[in-house]
Amino acid sequence: MLWKNGVATPLTDGTQNATATSVAVSGGDVYVVGSESNRTHDVAKVWKNGAATSLTDGTQNAYPRSVAVSGSDVYVAGWESSGTHEVGVVWKNGVATKLGDGTRNAYPCSVAVSGNDVYVAGSDSGDAVVWKNGVATQLAQRAVDAAANSVAISEGDVYVAGYEGMNTHEFNWAALWRNGVVTQLTDGVFEAGVANFVLLKSQ
Repeated sequence: MLWKNGVATPLTDGTQNATATSVAVSGGDVYVVGSESNRTHDVAKVWKNGAATSLTDGTQNAYPRSVAVSGSDVYVAGWESSGTHEVGVVWKNGVATKLGDGTRNAYPCSVAVSGNDVYVAGSDSGDAVVWKNGVATQLAQRAVDAAANSVAISEGDVYVAGYEGMNTHEFNWAALWRNGVVTQLTDGVFEAGVANFVLLKSQ
């Protein structure tokens, strides 16, 4: 479903399970990404103004998690099963590019575009990473468990949010990275993490 000002519009006919995970608006166009079952696998899809386009062929499960629009280009980040691993993928106008070598599980969760650069935040084999134009940088150098869930770009600075954890703490703590430098947002006494965030410019 897509809700606009609290009013729901179905994206599918309801005959199969479906999930919508991210929305972006560009001009008068509304883009939603998610997945819909074909009875055997979950197919990655993008809906533009309610009209669906499949990103995968339905032979393996696929799960888009984020969409960003830059000019006429539509970027979608997520992952698709290879049968043995979850392979990170960024789709540009429906064309897939793998993130990582496909030999380890990768889970891209957020995509942002700044100029000609495409940033994707996620996790790669348990490491919090941000991919810039397909090249991964590990964020959590000190952690034994970490994930990057959201990325945003402002005035050349790259912000990533998620969580970190270590064996010395029972719980993960919420974390925010700015250009790779981490700020611990919680004390680790309770389980915490950042799912999403928004950058606001001061007036």
